[in-house]
Amino acid sequence: MKNHLHTLLCAAGLLSAGGATAQTTVPNAGFETWENRPLSNERPQGWLTADDIVYQVFQPIVGPLTPNATKLVTKSSDKYTGSFAAQLIPKNISVLGLGSQPAPAILLLGDRFRVTFADLSDPTALADIRRSRGIPYTARPAQLTFWYKFAGTSTDQAQVAMALSKGNLSNGGIIVGTASSTTTNVITPGTTTYKQFSVPITYTSTEAPDSLRLGFSVGGNQVFSSSAALTIDDVAFSFTTANASPAVAATLSVYPNPSENGLFSLASLQKASVATAPLSVTDALGKVVLQQAAAPASAANGRQLDLRGKPAGVYLLRLDTPEGIVVRKLQLQ
Repeated sequence: MKNHLHTLLCAAGLLSAGGATAQTTVPNAGFETWENRPLSNERPQGWLTADDIVYQVFQPIVGPLTPNATKLVTKSSDKYTGSFAAQLIPKNISVLGLGSQPAPAILLLGDRFRVTFADLSDPTALADIRRSRGIPYTARPAQLTFWYKFAGTSTDQAQVAMALSKGNLSNGGIIVGTASSTTTNVITPGTTTYKQFSVPITYTSTEAPDSLRLGFSVGGNQVFSSSAALTIDDVAFSFTTANASPAVAATLSVYPNPSENGLFSLASLQKASVATAPLSVTDALGKVVLQQAAAPASAANGRQLDLRGKPAGVYLLRLDTPEGIVVRKLQLQ
């Protein structure tokens, strides 16, 4: 009976969301916006959690549950950037008629999914995530990245899995690309300071996708310690691992540079996608001191970077543009 609740989780089918506008970024990727749901724990807007599933799907089956009793996914102020991050904590919870049951902590992109969760504990399969319609998504990124901390012991396991698809997969649709953590690319337990995780996306089709599925799980293998906790922040896609051409890089203007007050402006009138691309700024030791998602096209003529309060010195700006990586040195006086 120990795996009974996990079996129920794996068998759950939820209707997918529809009607959203197709996009190229991950909604609420920094987990800054949270909302309450009836009976369930507060959750990040645009994401589905294991708490939603327990309360909304299984309460009619297993009997009354105390609101907010599980808290498998919670809002954490231990963030990488911004104000909040998402923390996944698997737990043994008491279920009427079943006793204490192991419950994996699950976080899935989208408000409503028709999906089962077995592949989050077997990230090489992806069969179940393929049956989900996911959210509208039209780009072909090169890799998935996010920042994480993973408390726990060597026996604890965390997984990430994603799939890009085109069309209805139950009626002639195709998988365009997939990515997942593996036995060699591991979300490392015992990571007490934020670390970036990157996983390349493998494409099996040249088609442009129309849907994205993305999920995280801790404790999906039903083996977890009492200290297991995965904290996730700043989920993003990188669209290339190669440098942009000199001609593309030359379209970017950075001013003033050097800066006396720590304020810089970026502009690229010839290629708006350069100045508005997702960016990061690192110091001389390689520590990320600023990270921003893609900016609107209107920012191409004056996107501001704020390094006020940072020590004087040389910083490295990196923009992940659709045409490749653009790097510039920033001098703060």
